[in-house]
Amino acid sequence: MSSLDFETVTKQEVARLEKLHPTPEDIPGCMGLFDAFLSCNVVGQQIKSLYRFGEMSACGGKLEEFKFCMSLKSMEADEKRDAWIRRRAEWWATRRMQKSSENVWDMRTEPLQNWPPSSHRISNHLTHSQLAMASHFHSVAIARSDMAHIDRSTLKQYPRIVTISRPGTTPMTRSISADEDFFERRNLRITCTIKHMRTDFRPQASEILPNLYLSDMYTATNPNVLRRLGITHVISVVETMWHAFPSDIVHLCLSIHDSPFSDMSYLFDPTVDWMQDAMDGNEHARVLVHCMLGMSRSASVVLAYLMASRGMSLVVALAHVKVRRIIVQPNAGFVKQLMWYERLLRDRERWKSSLR
Repeated sequence: MSSLDFETVTKQEVARLEKLHPTPEDIPGCMGLFDAFLSCNVVGQQIKSLYRFGEMSACGGKLEEFKFCMSLKSMEADEKRDAWIRRRAEWWATRRMQKSSENVWDMRTEPLQNWPPSSHRISNHLTHSQLAMASHFHSVAIARSDMAHIDRSTLKQYPRIVTISRPGTTPMTRSISADEDFFERRNLRITCTIKHMRTDFRPQASEILPNLYLSDMYTATNPNVLRRLGITHVISVVETMWHAFPSDIVHLCLSIHDSPFSDMSYLFDPTVDWMQDAMDGNEHARVLVHCMLGMSRSASVVLAYLMASRGMSLVVALAHVKVRRIIVQPNAGFVKQLMWYERLLRDRERWKSSLR
């Protein structure tokens, strides 16, 4: 077979794949087809390289080497496809952020090491004109690397959203009630449905304490659930937040990737204080903690809160949570960080006892 034949077949194959799946701009709400489109583009490039290698191998008579290379290229295509699929949320977040950037006030604070031990109000680092301007925006963002303790007075001043995000990023301001998309909600529900050994664990909010709930993203972004449970505070432990909550809900977003190598130990104390202030300041407060599945990241935050506020050990806290939400399973890295936090809490108690 000549090189022209291989090139012709390659072009026809790539054209056929692109014809089957439209571009993401044609279907902005359907993430499933967007994944398929990206996958087909990646596979199309792999097909082209396979044909070129096949031409060289066939001329040299290396048929076995050609078959072996095809299997390797297939594995490489699968890896690239999975990488593209994992990046879909970031792609959509960037797309929406460009549309809603005018509704976001992005603020940078001083580095963490410059903050004194006591809590500070965000307003201390904004001029009067900036504060007046910030009142017209939907949210206030604090860089994750410049995280500071957020006290109750600050929450009253900024009742909408107080977000801790990665440096250089801004929180999403997409309304969970006014900008719904059927296909995206359906895909999100499928993503949040976990195959369990006994039965499928459907998206739901699990009551850990009378005023503390743990859930997945699909449930947390359902306005009917928030209204029925009387949620007043939401903690989102996700890498990129897609939705903005109603104005009467105080929102804290912790930008954490679900990986054993992610460090969230430095967030335990500020987050526990934030939750404690929310519950102490209002007896009717209801806090909802969620990540994508309500299994690892958000569960780690809830476990840290139980250990710090209720004096539970990690084993007791984990058993308490698993009884109420059977799928809870923090990854190995978060478990090690929780063990370190347990020792830290124990040392603090010993130090307090020695001062009495």
